[in-house]
Order: sequence, then structure tokens, then C-alpha cells
Amino acid sequence: MAEKDFQLLTKKGYDFFEVSSAFQKAVRRNREEEACYWATELYNSGYDKYIWKRILIITSEDVGIAEPHLPATIKALHESYFWLKQEKTGDQIRLQLFHAIVLLCRAKKSRLIDWTKNYFHHKHETHNLEIPDYALDVHTRRGKMKGRSIQYFHDESSKVEPFCPVEMELERKEWHEKFFQLTEEEREAKKTCKTINGFVKQPSNQRSIDKPDDGVQRLF
Repeated sequence: MAEKDFQLLTKKGYDFFEVSSAFQKAVRRNREEEACYWATELYNSGYDKYIWKRILIITSEDVGIAEPHLPATIKALHESYFWLKQEKTGDQIRLQLFHAIVLLCRAKKSRLIDWTKNYFHHKHETHNLEIPDYALDVHTRRGKMKGRSIQYFHDESSKVEPFCPVEMELERKEWHEKFFQLTEEEREAKKTCKTINGFVKQPSNQRSIDKPDDGVQRLF
């Protein structure tokens, strides 16, 4: 038989690739009943691994960042399905399969990730960027040649956008900056738990019963 005459058919006689296409397009359009029908046809035809491959692709291709936590849920359902299959739990494994399909149908959709993949795949070969100056910090050869210290990293290279400050972030950044401003002697003193101005809490006049009164002032 010539290759062009070969046709892969499902249990009901559908063209396999047409069923696959119909399944994904139904998920994209939130046509839940159609998606479940085509998934059942693939499942009954012995293509459960293939359905899961499409499900994992759809999760990024057609949902993407519109539902940023969905990939973890789909991965958990995928792992549960094949674990239950290995344990020979029979028809119950379809619970995880249809759980994933219904979630994908009802999920908010965005094809940004797929368009982004295609955009950079085709553009990359004809588009060159220069290394930005802010990347040349103490962790790079050219950054060191520019004389950029850890302070440059604190001031410039550690910037994040959009910035969303969380509790203790600024305080710990300040501590980190102060630590790297210490001399080698001061750092050594810190390692041996000697008192360093600005790095210890002020002693309290009230003695705590759960701390030893040995006259040693401790860090933090």
C-alpha cells in the first residue's frame, strides 16, 4: 500500500487526525460535549496516551497565562491517571481524563504562548540583540572590568519589574547591602559572633528567663 493511501482510523471509522483536530478545536471553543465525545472516541480506540499529549499541549497553547496555575493541576491529573492505570483500577481512570478535559474547556483562554513561540522561532535567525549594560555586573567578566562591585548589583542588576514588595524584603536587602560594606576584619568578627555596630539588637534592660546571662551580645 502506498503511503499516500494509508489512513489511520478510529474505532468508529473516523480519520484519526480529523478526530484529533476536532477534539482540540472543541476544547478551544468550550464545546464541552463535543470535546468529550471526540476524547471518548480516541480513548475507546486505544489512544489514551495521545489524548494526554494533546491535553498537555493545549494547556500551554490555548490556555497559557490566562490560567497560570492550571498546568500544575493538569500535571497532577496526568500523573494520577497513569498511576491508577498501572494499579489496574479499570474504568475509574477516566475520571482524571475527563476532569482535565472539562477544566480545559471551561478555562479562560489565551494563545499568547503559542504566538510567542512562533514569533521567536521565526524572528530569531534574523534578529540580533546586544548584551544590555545592566547585565554587566560583578558576576560577569566585562562587569568586573568596569569595576562594578556588589553594590552595583544591589542598585541596578537586582531590579525586578513589576515590583511587588513583600514583608521583610526591603529589610533583608538593606541587611545584605550593609554586610557587603563591612571590612574583612568586621566580617570575621561577625563569624565569631563578636559585637558589630548595626548588626545586633540593642540589649534590653529586662532579663529574659529563656536566654543565658553570660555577658555575650549575640547577633540578631
